[in-house]
Amino acid sequence: MKLSPKLRKTGNIIIRIAIVVIVYLYIYYEIFYRRDISILSDLIKRMLENKLSLTFFITAAVLMTANLLIEARKWQFLISRAEKVTLFTAVKAVFTGLSVSIFTPNRIGEFFGRVFFLNKTKPIEGIFMTVIGSLSQLLVTLVMGSLGSAFFLMIYYPPYDFATRLMMGTLYVLGFVANIIFLGLYFNISFITNLSKSFIKPQWKHMQHYIEVFSAYHTFELLRVLLMSLLRYTVFSTQFFLFLKAFGVPISLKEAMMIIPVIYLITTSIPTIALSELGVRGSVSVFFIGFFMRGHAIGIVDLGLRVFAASTAIWLINIALPALIGTFFVFHLRFIQKNGTDNDGE
Repeated sequence: MKLSPKLRKTGNIIIRIAIVVIVYLYIYYEIFYRRDISILSDLIKRMLENKLSLTFFITAAVLMTANLLIEARKWQFLISRAEKVTLFTAVKAVFTGLSVSIFTPNRIGEFFGRVFFLNKTKPIEGIFMTVIGSLSQLLVTLVMGSLGSAFFLMIYYPPYDFATRLMMGTLYVLGFVANIIFLGLYFNISFITNLSKSFIKPQWKHMQHYIEVFSAYHTFELLRVLLMSLLRYTVFSTQFFLFLKAFGVPISLKEAMMIIPVIYLITTSIPTIALSELGVRGSVSVFFIGFFMRGHAIGIVDLGLRVFAASTAIWLINIALPALIGTFFVFHLRFIQKNGTDNDGE
């Protein structure tokens, strides 16, 4: 159904305003109501008064730029298969994607928030290209998380008898095989295109053109995307470690390299929306780091609060703040596209 320019313009304005209002309300609710930030006031004050802690905090906050730039560059590279976009446009798309995703399950809104910056590419095609980038990031999380879990189990649940050794050995073999399978599927992602030819119903055959996106990338290109995802994973894992140090959690780099991947693996496996992610990430972080460091943090009665403060900081810096920035770009998007050559001056 074709809409008049006036209705289309009104619809776009309503959608833009709705997204901005929801983003601000959700973040306000999360910070000041659901997770009262005031309980961290003493920790924040102590952190600001300690030069070393403040240095850790500022360094972690600055790394947000690297985190977002890597993601923007990855998306720009994937989209270049269909349309050339500038890095600045890619950055705006990443910011806006975070704004839209903050109230959607497992941040699927990121796919939709980004594609509206594309001029020549069909939204569905852009979404599928974006999905490839997300799959590469998920793959890195799974592989690194399984490695971290293996070391975690070896330290805290060392096998003492044959049955335990057999069970642990089986788990390690299964984990290794699973990672090989996941990597194999990723580097042969064109199987999705081939599979769709057998299962797509005749009335959905027009979707085949878009699904062929999955066979458009060569192995070297997929490897490049995977390496960018690994680099980004390294950045936000480093951020988490620095925030932990900023709030006085006595964790070494070696310990962090083992436990942080486990936390990301668990939080990725739990269905959430970004609104509740702070609570989920905080709870998982407190549990695993508290469990891992028992006996190593004697005298620190507020260890759980310190870990939660670090989780809150990384959520604020990597999700909430970019989502707020993204709302400024939302007002330039046309969610309801023009019909043909109509020009209504939007």
